[in-house]
Amino acid sequence: MKLTQSVSRLRRQAKAMSRDNAVPLHVALDTIAQQNGFARWSLLIAQNPQLTPPEQFFALMSPGDLTLIAARRNQGKTRFALDLSRLAARAGLWTKIYSFEFTEAELRNHLTTEDADDAIALNCSDEVSAQTIADDLAQAGRPSFILIDYMQALDHQRSKPDLGTQLEILKTAAQDHSAIICLISQIDRAFDDSDKRFPDIDDLRLPNPIAPHLFSVGAFLNKGSVTFQTVQP
Repeated sequence: MKLTQSVSRLRRQAKAMSRDNAVPLHVALDTIAQQNGFARWSLLIAQNPQLTPPEQFFALMSPGDLTLIAARRNQGKTRFALDLSRLAARAGLWTKIYSFEFTEAELRNHLTTEDADDAIALNCSDEVSAQTIADDLAQAGRPSFILIDYMQALDHQRSKPDLGTQLEILKTAAQDHSAIICLISQIDRAFDDSDKRFPDIDDLRLPNPIAPHLFSVGAFLNKGSVTFQTVQP
């Protein structure tokens, strides 16, 4: 079904509906989707050929969300995540990338050709923890987008809380400060795409248990394709 209005305009309508009727944003988004012939907002986004996959994923997110970009190695998740960060910066969100994988110079090299580069802050320190990020969001004082590369590295140092505890801190910070926090995640080596085309949240490579319900939606990549999976409505 072809949309008669842009996704950004429909999203503004949903935000106004959420505010005026005191209903959760995801309920308003689904209502707007149904008015346009789609059962859910996620289906409206997924079936809109006007949007690139990062644009589709960005449109699925709301302030307060904890989200995932997950794939095995060399599946394009870093490129996908950087494109997502550029979209957030261009949308006017305070945007910051925390990376345990790259130096600041390496990240800048990836970002130099984009107009939004100067709007994306970077922190590549191994000392970063969930509390560091929560403190930065409190100081930012505005709607924000945070990218963490990568989730499993948050608790590599024994002095930091375990991963599950840090995700709880991040979820609270996202809700308190109207932020979207997106974490790049590794996939367990046992994942076999002969059994299913894409990994899902059950295939995350985890050092210790986490609460999956903390996440709202994930982008799961494999062999040049991506699927969006709602973890919690």
